[in-house]
Amino acid sequence: MTLDDLHEDILVEILIRLPSKSVFQCKSVSKRWYSIISTSYFTNRFYMLNPSFTLLIQRSFYSIHVVPTDPKLKPLISFKFKEIVNKPFMVQASCNDLLLCTYSNWPVIDQFHMIYYYVVNPIAHTCVGLPPVTLLGTGYRIGFIYRYGNHDQLIYRVVLIPPFSDKLKETKVEIFASETGKWSNSVLPCPGNFDRRGVPYKNLLFWWDSEGGRLIWFDPYNSDCCGFFEHPEKLDPFQGHVIKDPLGVCHGCLRLCQFLKNPQEGLRLWEIKDYDDKGGKWYLEHEMYFNEMVSLKCPQLLQHINRSSHPMLAYHPKDKDIIYLILIFWAFPGSEQRMVISCNMRTKTLEVIHDTQSIFYFPHHLRTRHLFEVFTFVHPPVLSLL
Repeated sequence: MTLDDLHEDILVEILIRLPSKSVFQCKSVSKRWYSIISTSYFTNRFYMLNPSFTLLIQRSFYSIHVVPTDPKLKPLISFKFKEIVNKPFMVQASCNDLLLCTYSNWPVIDQFHMIYYYVVNPIAHTCVGLPPVTLLGTGYRIGFIYRYGNHDQLIYRVVLIPPFSDKLKETKVEIFASETGKWSNSVLPCPGNFDRRGVPYKNLLFWWDSEGGRLIWFDPYNSDCCGFFEHPEKLDPFQGHVIKDPLGVCHGCLRLCQFLKNPQEGLRLWEIKDYDDKGGKWYLEHEMYFNEMVSLKCPQLLQHINRSSHPMLAYHPKDKDIIYLILIFWAFPGSEQRMVISCNMRTKTLEVIHDTQSIFYFPHHLRTRHLFEVFTFVHPPVLSLL
């Protein structure tokens, strides 16, 4: 038996474990291999094992800051994102290599307003506009997810959940389906007051309920299905410092992070394992204390962490030992400093991967972490070959 005799699924599992340069060369082996490697399914599977990614730091209605985690890719990634950054787009959600955006200058004139969403791939320079949706008020929770169907068809959903109200027992969820090209709605029990942005995981969308201390899930492909998981045993939703968007996915596992009572002290990180249709079990993976961390190149890093009262968090898509802290603080009047710090929880080391300052006038009462969001954009590893 030769490699050409193998079933296509087995061949994919072999090829996705090769280095990106070797995969690029394998496209020349045969027409069959070229066809397999060129599919979106193969590319998506290759992402999962070999993620290369960029952090997007967005200040609401002002700018998007592009931070490639690989310095070698910075010029290329910055160029690829040029059209997005230079247009009045606001990123609302991300799922692997796709972004869900709106125009940042849409006016909210009255209680009802129309929103135009766009599914954007900055690397491929594609932008697909969705039909406008009429919303009541603001503060909607957003979920964005995609998967591949038959014949390599991209199937995605956009989910909009209105703000929670104690007076209502049910709420109307707006759902866009790419197959029909239309918005529809589904009535669900009011789930609670959870974070704004959903996290895609195993074809479901997850939100963290910071007030109820539980994990809420929704099946966008079967809109009648939703539920929740209770929080981990050591997590106290009423004592620890609340992280904005504490959920994320690393190495195919859903993670949850909480700063300790004093955010400058440290954090705990949990992971869901033994996951199936009935739920999963939380496991404490890391308990990190900043006074035990060391930075050889920047000894004053702990001082910067202490200066930032509301650190934000991002997860490495593959390395379970690494998380990213995004610190935003005011260096001097009119100057905002942004630092992205890589924290290796196994080796207990800190490293600055991005540090910049912006000078502008920004009203003091608006200097709050809630104006900032961090998105993880996973892009093709083969970009390093270009």
